[in-house]
Amino acid sequence: MIKQHTIEMLADWILKHRNSEVFVGDTKESIALGIQEDVKNCCLLYAFDDNIMDFIGVLSYKLDKESKIFFIRNILITKHTSLVYFINYFRMYYSDYRITGNRDNQYVQYNSFRLCNLLMKQSIKEQE
Repeated sequence: MIKQHTIEMLADWILKHRNSEVFVGDTKESIALGIQEDVKNCCLLYAFDDNIMDFIGVLSYKLDKESKIFFIRNILITKHTSLVYFINYFRMYYSDYRITGNRDNQYVQYNSFRLCNLLMKQSIKEQE
């Protein structure tokens, strides 16, 4: 049997697993509207674990195609496997973009190649 997943289910998962750094101050309604907008703009990734039949990660981002910037708006994971999915997606479609984000209320620009390699190494170690 195939289980249908809805925006409401993802919003509930986010509310359950968020912390003081992601989706701060957001209500279920604002999260659901944000998800809907991100889906419309093709700027939402989520990872799902078939074994536990639940989400394991979500990544909301914004693209600046002119400047080639991949801005991470929110990222929330419960299993590092989801990072592998997200990194592979980034490498496949946006490898020439710079990853940026807001960390501790400051704009941060990462070395995308180095960040992806570091996160992949950490994910592999945690799976061993």
